[in-house]
Amino acid sequence: MKKSLAVSRKNKVEELQIPITAARLDRFVGRRMDILIEENVEGADLSLGRGWMQAPDIDGLTVVHGTHQPGTFVACEIVKVNGVDLEARPLGVTL
Repeated sequence: MKKSLAVSRKNKVEELQIPITAARLDRFVGRRMDILIEENVEGADLSLGRGWMQAPDIDGLTVVHGTHQPGTFVACEIVKVNGVDLEARPLGVTL
């Protein structure tokens, strides 16, 4: 198979996957979820973490408003989908 054909097919599959991923992530909006904080975003009042369904190197992240201690769980409400990432508002509870 020519490389150009393989790249074309890959791009088509990725394009078809976009609405599927969006629909799967939309189901979390409005839900409460404990997010494991991995790191803070330098120069911004944001932290990056993962929910139970977000595997490293495979899935997106959850962007949490505010700066939180890495290694802790923060109770959040998922407020928005940004591409393959979720955006969350902390509920004021650090676990």
